[in-house]
Amino acid sequence: DLDVGFVEGEIDSSALPASYELLPWCEDEIVLVVRKDHELATNFRSGVPLAALADHQIIWREPGSGVRTILENALDRQGIRVSSNIQVTGVAGVKASVRAGLGVGFASAQALKEGDRELVGQRIDPPMGLRWQLNILAPTKNMRSRAVKAFLELCADNQLLV
Repeated sequence: DLDVGFVEGEIDSSALPASYELLPWCEDEIVLVVRKDHELATNFRSGVPLAALADHQIIWREPGSGVRTILENALDRQGIRVSSNIQVTGVAGVKASVRAGLGVGFASAQALKEGDRELVGQRIDPPMGLRWQLNILAPTKNMRSRAVKAFLELCADNQLLV
């Protein structure tokens, strides 16, 4: 009953109704958000290994956030336990908490492009880093309204669909 939806991260396409499909839309890197003067920014110029996060207070996004899920899975795969007592809603909450010196957080690299002079984004788990995917949930081609077709064409014209 929806025209389009946006879904973070991986989704089991077999759980979708047959009349919908998942279209990859944009991909971004997840970065560690720290203050410019934080030791993780000054000691790790080319990126921060996941293991280094165990020694720092983590500021998490809300449960179910795509960025949080990817980070939790990466930490679990390497058996790394982190300290976490702070949970905020949204990227703005992460940035404000990090700016206040409450810990370190995570966001998509795109979210840090707004030019915050106090914060930097550090690659996590170099050299590859961690990736985040945003997908469009849309009706299959034969079920799309003209409005949905126009929207998806706009995305493709602006090279947003990958």
